[in-house]
Amino acid sequence: LGVPVVVKEVGFGMSQKMFKQLSQTAVAGINIGGKGGTNFAWIERERGQTTLNLDHYGFTGPESLVEARLAKNNKPLIATGAVSSSMDILAAQLFGASLVSSAGYVLSVLKDEGSQALDELFSQWKDELVKLYTLVGARQFNDLSQVEFIYNQSLRHFLEERKDKQIIL
Repeated sequence: LGVPVVVKEVGFGMSQKMFKQLSQTAVAGINIGGKGGTNFAWIERERGQTTLNLDHYGFTGPESLVEARLAKNNKPLIATGAVSSSMDILAAQLFGASLVSSAGYVLSVLKDEGSQALDELFSQWKDELVKLYTLVGARQFNDLSQVEFIYNQSLRHFLEERKDKQIIL
């Protein structure tokens, strides 16, 4: 095509199998679109395009990032899905995301509080990320790959369910 192509999931996250398949392609990056963010299945249901309820189907953003690690993914990852704080951004980066984006939360701030509030939110996140990087001992983004962290109970359970103990961070 002559232009970079990014594959985007639409709110269901991605499995190891999907990451393995995509690693064999020429895509420039993968937007994981984890469960918990903007729910495109809900949008289609509201538009009357389907009656199928997939509200609880799929992988969350963190689960998808774990799946990418298990699959030994070699593509840059964009984490999306339920990103609403600087802690969400840091967590996604710790799990291997090169970029992090937020749609629903950011748009709700813009709609409900206006552009000034959105500018303030972005400034707040930037300031908090500087502090969070300091807290985990990272001077820059690349240092995050060396940071030790512990999975929360939900992700530990997810790993047990996946029956794959290959990840030890």
